[in-house]
Amino acid sequence: MKIKVEREEMPFKEVSLGNAEVLIPFEKGGVLDEYVVSGRVRGVERLPVLDEEIYIVRISNIPMGELDILVNKNNVNGEVKVGDMVEVVGWMEGKIPGGRWQTLK
Repeated sequence: MKIKVEREEMPFKEVSLGNAEVLIPFEKGGVLDEYVVSGRVRGVERLPVLDEEIYIVRISNIPMGELDILVNKNNVNGEVKVGDMVEVVGWMEGKIPGGRWQTLK
């Protein structure tokens, strides 16, 4: 993953985040709440669903701790294994642990 850094007092620089574990908004997305998440793979589980094969990939991510990412095998480049560094673009779904929620009526 690379980010662009530019300030008035310095020219444009491209910075590689390499093995950084990050969570940042994906500005090129067409869907609200899309993010780029990267982290080290802690576990991989295969889950057959109908005619598809889904991976549940658990990654460690500094801002979020550990989180599970569901991805269709057709959207994975190669095999995913424990210890790999991965980068994912997708939407976030879930709730804050211990949070209080109200539903609209």
